[in-house]
Amino acid sequence: LFQFGRTPLHLAAERGHVILCDILIRHRAFINSKTKLGYTPLHFAAKFGHPKLFNLLVQQHMAPTDVMTMENQTPLHIAAKYGQISFCQALLNSRANTAVRDIRGRTPLHLAAENDHPEIVQLFLTKSSNEGTLDITDENGLTCAHIAALKGSLAVIKGLMTIDRNMVVNAKTKDTNSTALHMAVAGGHTEIVRVLLEGGASPLEENSRGMAALHLAAEHGHVDILNVIDKIYWKICSKKTGLNALHVAAYYGQKEFVRNILVNVSATCKSEPPGESNPLIVKEMASEYCLTPLHMAAQSEHEGLIRLLLNVPGVQVDMPTATMNVVPLHLAAHSGHLAVVGQLLSRGTQQINARDYKGRTPLHIAASEGHFETVSLLLSQGATINIMDQVMSTLVNHCKRSVPRYLFKNGWTPMHFATIAGHLKVIKFLIERGADPAAECLEGKIPMCFAASNNRVDCLMYLLKQKYDTYQLMENKKFIFDLMVCGKNHRNKPIEEFIMNSAAPINTAINLSSLYKVYAAKEKERARDLNLMSEFCECIAVELMSITASEFNPALILKSLNRQGQPLIDVLIEHNQKAVVSQPSFVCHLVSHIYFTLFLTLEVLCVLRPIYEISSPIPNWFEWILLLWLSGQLVSELSPFGGNSSGFIRLIIIFLSGMATVIHVVAFTYPSMFMHDSSNEVKLHFTRSVLYLQNQMMALALLISFVEFLEFLTVHHLFGPWAIIIRDLMYDLARFLVILFLFMAGFTVAVASVYQPAFPNSASGAAATNISILTIAQLLFFSLFGQVTVDNMPTIVFSPSLGTTIIKIVYGVYLIVSIIVLINLLIAMMSDTYQRIQAQSDTEWKFGRAKLIRQMNKKSSTPPPVNLFTKCYVLLKVAFRNRCYVI
Repeated sequence: LFQFGRTPLHLAAERGHVILCDILIRHRAFINSKTKLGYTPLHFAAKFGHPKLFNLLVQQHMAPTDVMTMENQTPLHIAAKYGQISFCQALLNSRANTAVRDIRGRTPLHLAAENDHPEIVQLFLTKSSNEGTLDITDENGLTCAHIAALKGSLAVIKGLMTIDRNMVVNAKTKDTNSTALHMAVAGGHTEIVRVLLEGGASPLEENSRGMAALHLAAEHGHVDILNVIDKIYWKICSKKTGLNALHVAAYYGQKEFVRNILVNVSATCKSEPPGESNPLIVKEMASEYCLTPLHMAAQSEHEGLIRLLLNVPGVQVDMPTATMNVVPLHLAAHSGHLAVVGQLLSRGTQQINARDYKGRTPLHIAASEGHFETVSLLLSQGATINIMDQVMSTLVNHCKRSVPRYLFKNGWTPMHFATIAGHLKVIKFLIERGADPAAECLEGKIPMCFAASNNRVDCLMYLLKQKYDTYQLMENKKFIFDLMVCGKNHRNKPIEEFIMNSAAPINTAINLSSLYKVYAAKEKERARDLNLMSEFCECIAVELMSITASEFNPALILKSLNRQGQPLIDVLIEHNQKAVVSQPSFVCHLVSHIYFTLFLTLEVLCVLRPIYEISSPIPNWFEWILLLWLSGQLVSELSPFGGNSSGFIRLIIIFLSGMATVIHVVAFTYPSMFMHDSSNEVKLHFTRSVLYLQNQMMALALLISFVEFLEFLTVHHLFGPWAIIIRDLMYDLARFLVILFLFMAGFTVAVASVYQPAFPNSASGAAATNISILTIAQLLFFSLFGQVTVDNMPTIVFSPSLGTTIIKIVYGVYLIVSIIVLINLLIAMMSDTYQRIQAQSDTEWKFGRAKLIRQMNKKSSTPPPVNLFTKCYVLLKVAFRNRCYVI
């Protein structure tokens, strides 16, 4: 086997070696062996016309005559294709099938007609017994007449005309409804056209595109066809498209055809109303009429043809169409052919702001189609850059209420059109030339709204950097939704840009977060996306607030006013933005305080070393760590931004811890300095006693540390409002205690006076001792809680019996005043305070919470005791830098 699957028998048959083929066959060469394309030796003999081989292969060795190639072609197809008439005759005599179709649906007759073999066509028609042979079509619906006309086979056409003229003239293809005349005209075969016309073919017959014979000649620029078709048909318009041949030639830019047809057809001729949609015009104008050749030429990129038509007398460059009021410049702007636009503008710029039936100018159309160069040319020639597409601009601006709504147009500027279509380059150019990016249409929408609604993210990102009214856009619910949709697939970049490019980013983020949260409650189907977007905006507000609070006074930030004159703190409260604070620093300090409390608890409870086991006042490792922690807290409070609302509590903790440290130092130094003569047991007893006192001071500091947790709990919304209420109630309690202690002091002195002895001690003769005033104060205090009754009062011994009665009276009055009056007054005061501040506690808590965290954000985020190391590092770094400067 050779390349392509050929055997020696194939090669011998191809070259017509009859004897060699006979030898090969007799030596068992397979007579029907096929190449890779499916060719047998008989196919090669048919291709090159070797009749002797036919006798050898078919008559002597009985080779089949209808064997097919990979394209389903028999030897008869091959012989007809290559014009081997003698071989065709031999195959027909052997009863070869003439109706076999190849993979394209072609019979041998089609191939003979296609390749201009009239004698073979005649042979097939003569041998065929089927009267419908001429009607057989291929897969494209073409008969042999269509194929012959298309390929320019004049002799075949003439031969077919002699057999069945009616079929040749009237047969139409299935897909395009074309006749043989259409095929001949499209191919520019003038003589065939002449023969067909003389045979009765109608020049007015239209195909499925609405093209008659002359229209097809105009489309392909076959000028010679004009000499064959009568001039009376030159002006006739298509029933389907409403166009004549001049319109078609102008559309396809056939300059020579136009020049020749203008002899008999006016350059100002107008199209007629189309019976169907016109495929040669933009889709929007498919039903328009009164189009001139200049309209059609304006759509194509043929500057010379435009110049030719403009030089014809009577041609009007601004001639509008019938219903849509379209001038050629509109169509040229739609196509974007710069040279054509320039040619039209050279005949007058009065058309530059011409409006179509939608009020659109050429600039609107060019911007909509994204033709950057055309937009530039129109603007340079004086087109109004911010012109709106409405017709009744004056009425729209001055009497909207009196004009019916159906008379309004969109009111879009070129910026709107370019944004809707997503042409970023045009948008940038328009803005550079002074276009208003915030221009509103009649619906109040700016171009940015259309960029978001049409998911033009690149245009949206650019427009977000321009000037616009943020507050007005946030009132547009659809824009807010569209902004979310655009951001969903682009990592929320549009939302971020919208916030960051606004005049007040924090306020914008807060408002957006609130809006998305409100919409999420209403739009259940999109609630998840809306809630996620609300959280994203809130996170941005958190970050912005953190950055701003670290640079500026938080109080000034919270008091800043928005456009409505509303302070930022009121905005936070109104929109329930609990997370718009910076919390990382807060969390760090909270964790540090928890660990400090744990360490202090272990020290106070003497978990690691009980006091009775202490033999030396030298601190252990655990106490050194606690001292280091306290030092870190002191450094934190001494820093420039260390203080906040809970600073006084930490100062108390540091003071008490400092006192405990001093006491520990006393326990270490006093025995060695002032107790030289004392025994070791006495010194150890003194040391343990002092350390016990130090432990009590630490316990008091631990108690205050637990109180400080209340400050941290105020951050949470469950405890924060309660803290406000408790704070005000504590104010009432403080006022009550002042009054109570005043009464207690008075009654204590009164009771103490009763216990003053009037008689000496009769037993010893010495003066009687009186009861301590502190004891009496203690008894009166615990009597408030029912722990002491009048019977528990000390007995009067050295005073008259009247004293007992006085004690009962004074004690009873004390109980009435303190318990019935003062305590109930306290309850009433607290109840009134609770009712009064309950409504505003949430508001006050939010303000205090924001203030707490923002003040904490201003201080270092490094908590004690780690801040000792960071401070040392900073100090060493500054010292080294200053040393370098001195050197």
